[in-house]
Amino acid sequence: MFHSSLLWIHIPNDDQLFPGHLEIQVTDFEEPESEWAIDQIMFHSGKQSELLFEIKWKAGDKLWLHYD
Repeated sequence: MFHSSLLWIHIPNDDQLFPGHLEIQVTDFEEPESEWAIDQIMFHSGKQSELLFEIKWKAGDKLWLHYD
């Protein structure tokens, strides 16, 4: 809840005073992809499209992942 005295009348953006602040000019608002921090690559095996990496994540977990 909040007090009605905190409400203001909406004033649309003046693109001549503040160019580039329109919603359509900002990058997409989609949910960002999940990203995980890798601590190090422990080992690799295979060649070209069959390449596998043993990854150690910052959280401490280890996992084998394909190159792609």
